[in-house]
Amino acid sequence: MIVRDVNNYIGVYEDNEREHEHIKLKGDYEVDKEYHKDPMFMYESIVNNVKEYIVPNKDFIKIIPNGTSNINVREYIKDKLLFRDGFHLSYQFGRFLAGLTAVMAITGKDISKVKFHPAEIDEATIEIYKKCVVDAINKPLEVTRR
Repeated sequence: MIVRDVNNYIGVYEDNEREHEHIKLKGDYEVDKEYHKDPMFMYESIVNNVKEYIVPNKDFIKIIPNGTSNINVREYIKDKLLFRDGFHLSYQFGRFLAGLTAVMAITGKDISKVKFHPAEIDEATIEIYKKCVVDAINKPLEVTRR
């Protein structure tokens, strides 16, 4: 998500701890407890909070749909390499996908022309990642099932 005035926004949320708790993850131990070790349940919970608290808030000007990109890839190729532990992005695969998503969301540029990728990721998988990112940008709060 991109906010218009980060300093102003942080000040608002320092004063309103109740709303802040709905948006942030509380730590690794809470992920297991609150999300039942279920990535789709976690994704749906985050999307519901974004719809309720972020979309109506005019301080936010754009959503960077990293969660949607991740779930799209999981649905498409069942790629378990995106995450270190089922929830946190892996250093090569997950963070690369998050980077592609952020670049396209922020710049609006065509990522099909991006040549760089980690050596561990083959060309076919890169094309799937790019397709899933485009789908997430086009429908940021909706999983694209294949």
